[in-house]
Amino acid sequence: MISKRMVAVVIAMDLCLTVPAIGEDVFAMSGDSLSLEFVPILNPGNAADTTGRGSVAYSYAIGTYEVTTAQYTQFLNAVAVTDTYLLYNSYMSGPGYDVEGFGGCEIVQSGSDGNYSYSVTPDRANRPVNYVGWGDAARFVNWLHNDQPTGLQGAGTTETGAYNLNGAVTNAELMDVSITRQAGAKYMLPSEDEWYKAAYHDPVSPGADANGTDDYWIYPTGSDRYPVNPSYGVWDLNARDLDAEYGPYNAATFMGQGYYPDGRTGDGHWTSEVDFWDLSESPYGTLNQGGNLAEWTEDAGFTDLPVSPGRVIRGGSYDIGYQEMRSDHYEVLTPWDPGDEDENPIWLWAGDPDIYLGSYDYRSTGIRVARARVPVPGDVNDDGEINGKDIDLMAEYIRTGIAPTAGNYDLSANGTTGGADGDIDLDDLDYLVRYLVETTAVDGDGNPIFGTQYGDFNLDGEIELADLTRLGTYYGVGSTWAEGNANGYLDLDIELGDLTTLGTYYGASNGGVDAIPEPMTFLLMGCGAIGLLRRGGSKNCRRRRA
Repeated sequence: MISKRMVAVVIAMDLCLTVPAIGEDVFAMSGDSLSLEFVPILNPGNAADTTGRGSVAYSYAIGTYEVTTAQYTQFLNAVAVTDTYLLYNSYMSGPGYDVEGFGGCEIVQSGSDGNYSYSVTPDRANRPVNYVGWGDAARFVNWLHNDQPTGLQGAGTTETGAYNLNGAVTNAELMDVSITRQAGAKYMLPSEDEWYKAAYHDPVSPGADANGTDDYWIYPTGSDRYPVNPSYGVWDLNARDLDAEYGPYNAATFMGQGYYPDGRTGDGHWTSEVDFWDLSESPYGTLNQGGNLAEWTEDAGFTDLPVSPGRVIRGGSYDIGYQEMRSDHYEVLTPWDPGDEDENPIWLWAGDPDIYLGSYDYRSTGIRVARARVPVPGDVNDDGEINGKDIDLMAEYIRTGIAPTAGNYDLSANGTTGGADGDIDLDDLDYLVRYLVETTAVDGDGNPIFGTQYGDFNLDGEIELADLTRLGTYYGVGSTWAEGNANGYLDLDIELGDLTTLGTYYGASNGGVDAIPEPMTFLLMGCGAIGLLRRGGSKNCRRRRA
């Protein structure tokens, strides 16, 4: 006899559904699901573009990717067992591709009110969630701000946090002027200027656009030439060598010329996975700010009208052409009453002096999250860790005089105490290495120990044989701190100078110096180790004549 449980298992296997575990952290998703990641947007106080947009007075961070379907499914499982404010849209359950272009994101709702659960097909998990209105997006970031709680939709879960929504669902309620970003918000929808800066501003090379006239590109792929969609014509998931006419790696998912018999991506979907165009990033490192899905901002649009009709969306989508990806193009969309799923909202867009009205639905809108940034001294690349990568970046700045990334490099005036002095020099590198870098060593209470010495390539708090072995392994071929480059502020080679530096601090432990070998003894020992590791090694290790 076949039980109901067996039937349920067979159905689940047939649908190939993935059910994220309730309580899973969207910043550390399991398996192949992408986590919510951010890139730092620094250079506070940058000038605005000729459009008047893009100037932001402070540093912040923005999502590297759009919010994925798997991440939104986790949100639903946490707060929508009873879906008070209709965060789930029945259109979401539709297939990722249909001939009319109304592809859903394949989130399936199961159960009944008070006991709903949500699942998503694996091949849709890393694609962006769509069919989300502004209220859905605002409630998602409220949930992030509140540390991803599990519970009913209300204060402390979805209704307070970055935005005080307090049950707002109608267009009029969601457009109320009182719904603004709250002080102390940790996660939020980007303002239009924050979104614009992350997409078009070039933080490294002033005047880097094609005309050499300003610090902004026209498209969010670091180009003034419109992107192409290589899925039209020959599609190769591994190909990145696009036509030279369009510039290297200038691609996006959007509606190009002609009819796409198999979606916009060539793999049976209208949208790409959020990390797909990894070589067509914005200058700051965001992906798919152009195409894929248009993204909500927190700003009201057309505020010169008596009543603002909606919120600004930007970036274009799979459903429209390249023009909508331009920096001078934006659209305004009514936030949407979630109870009116069958009624198209008002859609307005601008890029010319005129304003256009049209019907729209939410198949083409998604979410990109912004985050308040709290700078951590020493975390030059703002990845949440102070490690060898930060040492490499600091050394590169000192060596070349050019900041390799936007970040805070000015750490110390004397190498022993913190404080900026306006110069990026060895004092900053010394302070980073000796006081800020995090090692794997711990103190008696189990707390991580910060600071080490030059030569601690594995950052275990000790300069010992393991570090010498690592240097020997990469002698003559490596270039980074982790490979044995102790003097990256001088060169990118791993050679005698690095071995000498290692010898100077050999035996040191977390900034202290213990038994250090006599230099010539260490040099001979190091050359011997390198010779064993490299079977002959480099001629630089031969003892020099006096």
